Amino acid sequence: MDADRAVVARQIGREPRAFRRAVVRCPFGRPAVTEQSPYDPEGEPFPTTYYVTCRHLVAAISRLEAAGGVERWTQAANDDPALAASPTKADAAQRLVRRELAARGPPGRG
Repeated sequence: MDADRAVVARQIGREPRAFRRAVVRCPFGRPAVTEQSPYDPEGEPFPTTYYVTCRHLVAAISRLEAAGGVERWTQAANDDPALAASPTKADAAQRLVRRELAARGPPGRG
């Protein structure tokens, strides 16, 4: 995990504040998406559970967003009741994940 933390620090240009672990790796084995604790080491809430750290993945996401991906998704959600319900389901799932992570405590405890 210390090696992953060092790679993530290089990827984002600073020490990660609430880093727990890499949850997705790039084809080269480096962290691409990381999981953060719900609280930083000082006990302050940390709002981002999953953080994209791979610069190539960040660039690909940025291209999708710049090409209107968010607007297309919004329109699709407006047109499809199942997609319209998905943000509510995702919010509930996210709250559950954060509660589970908070219950485990800092990395290494669970």
